[in-house]
Amino acid sequence: MSTTNRLGEYVAQVTDGVLRNDKLRALFPAFVGIFLVGELYKQALPLYFEAVGIPLAVLGVVKSAANAVEIGVSPVAGVLADRTDRMGLAAVAAVAASVVLAAFALRPGRAVVTGLVVLTAVALLLLNNAITPAVNAALEEGVEGIGWGVRDVGMYLGSGVGLAAAGALVSRTERVEVIFLVAVPVLLGVGAVAWRRRSGGALRAALSDIELDDLFAIGVREQVRSVSNRRLLYAFCLVELATTAGMGMTMFLLPALATDLGLAASGYLFVYSASRLVGAPASLVGGVAADHLPKKWLFVANYAVEGAMLVAFGLADGPALFLVGMALFVVQTTFEPGVVAYFFDNFDDEEGGTIWGIKGSVHKVANVAAPVVGGGLYAIDPHLSFLAGGGLMLVGSGIATTLPR
Repeated sequence: MSTTNRLGEYVAQVTDGVLRNDKLRALFPAFVGIFLVGELYKQALPLYFEAVGIPLAVLGVVKSAANAVEIGVSPVAGVLADRTDRMGLAAVAAVAASVVLAAFALRPGRAVVTGLVVLTAVALLLLNNAITPAVNAALEEGVEGIGWGVRDVGMYLGSGVGLAAAGALVSRTERVEVIFLVAVPVLLGVGAVAWRRRSGGALRAALSDIELDDLFAIGVREQVRSVSNRRLLYAFCLVELATTAGMGMTMFLLPALATDLGLAASGYLFVYSASRLVGAPASLVGGVAADHLPKKWLFVANYAVEGAMLVAFGLADGPALFLVGMALFVVQTTFEPGVVAYFFDNFDDEEGGTIWGIKGSVHKVANVAAPVVGGGLYAIDPHLSFLAGGGLMLVGSGIATTLPR
């Protein structure tokens, strides 16, 4: 078959399996909203803590506490996503997250802020664990890579525009908490989309069939035993452990690093939003690559580039090298569709929520200690946390080379 014919077949398959897929047409906009809120929240939180006079070292401790709670919540959320109506669960989680984020605007006391951080983490975790396996189940074989790539295009374009708007609002109002208020209507929109796609009363019926004792007994060990390929899952978990620790001890400090290097908070938000906008076409290229190149090596390259990115941030003593790190941040987005597609390719669709929940638990285990370590190193020298995180990313990339092709 000629190259032209193969290209024509692939384009037709993408058109039918992705662009005309009724389920994905609802799920992709929801994912755009979720990613936008996640980015707004991640960038606003350290700036918010500084604005209300809470040290960043405390933020590291609070994030670690939130991750500790999520270790137990993630496997439960994964099982709920597989056993109940995923879209109904997503709708409930979206509304809950919107209420919690709105409370930040009141500038409550330090203890209440700590509770809000934990509640936000739990609500967004439930939302992600419901939507992600739903997208994976809707993707047709042969176009998984471009499917995740199209999702990423929408996510990056939406977050880029949203972050730019948030930067403008912060510049005008000089109040960081306005970013949380921007996220509220977005989450309510996600909840509305998910609610319209729910399976009638399936969520209520499924929840009523689950005994509370059984629900709270759900743990990582029980989930691992039910997975079809446990040995491979262990290997993925090792990669997740190293790379999550590397990113977890650094990226939440990126806004603070930018301002310490001389960038204004609003200027940083504009730079970050620009990286998201440029990342949109890069993700589309990455999606096509994931359908035509070995996904394993895209998986490996993703973490290698992230390691180089963190090293660049760690060596930065001014805006110039910081921008080099941001450029590598954009390059890394090219590999993300292959990373997600490669992970789900190795397991059955029916266990998508379960394996995503297990992976999430490992992610949170690493993130319990990572923010505390990162915040402590940052207090000593901002470069240390990013250099140490870069080293861990490169270790994770090395472990990934041992995964099967």
